[in-house]
Amino acid sequence: MKTLFVLLGMFVIYPCLYAQDAELQACREELARGMSQKNRDSIAAAYCHLGEYYAYRQADSTRYYCEQGLKYAATDKAEPYLYLLNNLADAYFSSGQLDESLKRFRFVLEEAGRLHWDEVEIASVLSSVGVIYRRKEMPDSALVCYNRALALLDNREAYDERTQLLTSIAILYTNTARLKEGEYYIRKALEASEKSDDMDMVMYAAATGGSSPTALSRTCQSTGAAEAEIRTENHSVFVECLLQAGQSRLH
Repeated sequence: MKTLFVLLGMFVIYPCLYAQDAELQACREELARGMSQKNRDSIAAAYCHLGEYYAYRQADSTRYYCEQGLKYAATDKAEPYLYLLNNLADAYFSSGQLDESLKRFRFVLEEAGRLHWDEVEIASVLSSVGVIYRRKEMPDSALVCYNRALALLDNREAYDERTQLLTSIAILYTNTARLKEGEYYIRKALEASEKSDDMDMVMYAAATGGSSPTALSRTCQSTGAAEAEIRTENHSVFVECLLQAGQSRLH
């Protein structure tokens, strides 16, 4: 039986590792072509893709490739210049360097305004700035950024970005004991996730919706609310979140 589990594990893991290796190799080949052609735009784009490959693997590698890409990127057009700046700021955030990350995200916003970057992209940057403010325990500043981002997404079919943003707002309200608002925004996030193609965003909203009641429970208990009532609310909200996430994948 143990051997069977090992074989099953290998069957699942090896294709994933192969896909990752193939993606990395493609990025390296893209960089080699750009270098051989001495095409600065192609080199910058290749470094950007390498930075994105390492984004959730090695923050230091992402920083290195973004910094290299910025040496070649033209600053008179948005792409890949702004993506490199944004990914570099995000790498600092992943390393826990919040002040440096905040400074760099602010610069991204300045450059985005100068180059008239797409409003959906700007909304994503504002959402990232909001997360930093939340982590720095500056909820009012975070909410200002979130609301600006939300306004930019109005009447846009940016369901991935909307799901992430609404979930972040729900977390902010829950963390500041504004429970009704937190519940409202997580429900809105789950509605948006039904139209999202990004499974990570769907699960992010569903997991937050399922875990937020726990935070709500602790807050309610500290204010003397009835334990049985809290437990019932937790169960119903958690089940509803999972059901909505599942239903969004079936339609």
